[in-house]
Amino acid sequence: MAKMRKNAAAVALGRLGGLKGGKARARKLTAKQRRATARNAPRFEFAACRDILKALGDERARFDANADGFVTVSNAAEEAWPAEEITITDGSRIKVYPLGTGSWTWEEA
Repeated sequence: MAKMRKNAAAVALGRLGGLKGGKARARKLTAKQRRATARNAPRFEFAACRDILKALGDERARFDANADGFVTVSNAAEEAWPAEEITITDGSRIKVYPLGTGSWTWEEA
C-alpha cells in the first residue's frame, strides 16, 4: 500500500492559522480565565522539562538551580517556571514545573 503524503502547502497554512488563532484566543481571555487555564495546565517533572527544552533547541532556555526553576526566553523577555510540589494519587508528593503554561510550548505543538 502506498504511503499518502500530506500537501505541504496545506500543512503550512494550517499551522500558521493555529499559531495565530492560539494567540488571538489568549488575548480574549479574562484574568480569571487565564488563572483557571494555568491551574489546569500540565506540569512536568525535571527530566521531562529538560527533554522539552532540548527538543525545542533554544540554547537560551536553562535550569536555574538557585531559583529551582526553568527559565525560557520569549521575545527577548525571560520567563521563570518555578518548581511546585503536588500530591499524586498514592499520597506522595513530587516536584513539578509548569513549563510553558499557556505559552510557546503549546503554540509550537
